[in-house]
Amino acid sequence: MKNSRWIFLAKLVPLSILLFYIWIKWLMEPYASLVAAVVNKITLVFAPRIESILLSKELYYDVPPLLALSLAMKTRFFSMLWRLELGIVLIFLWHVLFLTIVNLLSYNVPEVNAQGRHFLFAFTYVVNKAIPLVLWIALFRTEIVTLLIRPSGTKKLSGQSA
Repeated sequence: MKNSRWIFLAKLVPLSILLFYIWIKWLMEPYASLVAAVVNKITLVFAPRIESILLSKELYYDVPPLLALSLAMKTRFFSMLWRLELGIVLIFLWHVLFLTIVNLLSYNVPEVNAQGRHFLFAFTYVVNKAIPLVLWIALFRTEIVTLLIRPSGTKKLSGQSA
C-alpha cells in the first residue's frame, strides 16, 4: 500500500527532529564520556606514553538516525527493541574501534602525522555517516522490503518467488 510509505515518512521526520534534540541536549555528553573513557583505557594499554588522544564529537551523531528509522517502522515492539539494542552496541563498538585505531596509528607509526591522521579521520567520517542506514537495512531488512520494495497488496509477477 502506497500510504504506508507516507505514514513512514510522516513518523520519520518528527521522530528525527525530536530524537536529535534529546540526543544533543541530554544524551550526547554522557555517551561521549563513555566512549572517551573506553578509548583512553584501550589506547593507554598499547601506547602508555601517548600525549594526546584524539576524540571527536563529530562522530556521535549516528544514534538518533538509527533510532528514528527503527521507531518509524511498523514492527513488533520486542522484535524492534533487541535490534535497536544491537544497533546501538554496534555503533558504540565502531566509535571505540575507530578512535582507538586512529590514536594507535598516530602513536606507533611516525609517518602518520597530523595530516595523515586528519585524512584517515575525514575518510572514515564519510563512512561513519552511512552506518545508521547500513545497520537499519541489516537489522530491519524484512520490514524494509515490505514497506519500500514490495508493499502489501501488490501482486507478484508470474514466476516471481516469495
